[in-house]
Amino acid sequence: MMWTNDDIAEVLEHLRVQGNDDARFEAKSCARTIGTSVWESVSAFANTKGGVLLLGISEDGDFSPVPGFDANHIAFAVHGWYGRWQSARSTVDESSGV
Repeated sequence: MMWTNDDIAEVLEHLRVQGNDDARFEAKSCARTIGTSVWESVSAFANTKGGVLLLGISEDGDFSPVPGFDANHIAFAVHGWYGRWQSARSTVDESSGV
């Protein structure tokens, strides 16, 4: 699904009215780093019906953009983590014969 600015604004307004994230939408501030809570949310979504992580959005109730959020930096960190995970997975698969 391709998100438009209007789609994002609608979700953020829903979260503001609601006053917290929910099972479908999870806000994470992660202005410069990806903390463990992001991966915990990824895991939770993977073990349910899925969901949407809203990175660079404050979690303090107003669900506004976090000053200093660098989408490129965070995307690079996610891709770097994923590459290391793929590499580790390949090593495990090769050593176990799977």
